[in-house]
Amino acid sequence: MFEQLTTSPIPEYLLIAGGVIAVIIGIFGGKKAYNVDIIVSMIGFGIGFILIGEGIIIWASKSWAYQVWATMLVLGVGLFFRIFSKVPVALILSVILASLTYVFLGFLALPANWTLFGAAIVFFATMFFVGSVESLVDTVGKILGWRPVLFILGCATLIVAFLTITGYF
Repeated sequence: MFEQLTTSPIPEYLLIAGGVIAVIIGIFGGKKAYNVDIIVSMIGFGIGFILIGEGIIIWASKSWAYQVWATMLVLGVGLFFRIFSKVPVALILSVILASLTYVFLGFLALPANWTLFGAAIVFFATMFFVGSVESLVDTVGKILGWRPVLFILGCATLIVAFLTITGYF
């Protein structure tokens, strides 16, 4: 089904695009004089999402060397979570699930105290479990999204792209 995405030159182009974006973020990111950081970070968010998806597809198809899909996944996580780590996923998911629980328990015609108590339990349980996972993922994302690390990952990705284009991988 996804065979078209694993054929050459799509993985190479994605590696080059991700590497260039990571190098640009590593050089110009965080400087107040340049507005490049916001624009390139948003582009990197999209490319990171695509790199993660492509890396998973390539890993599942086993049609490329592990250096290609591993590089795609690591750089994709770094680019994607550079922006995504600022989103409070645990809070959003907890509020949505608690609201759905409140509505569901309301349809069961339970007393308001029990309905509110059930929604509160779902809220705190979701906040605890999803918050734990979110903090772990945010830590990994912040490490891989740090400018010097992104610069090194970008250079390594460009080297892997060059070696893939030349037929070494």
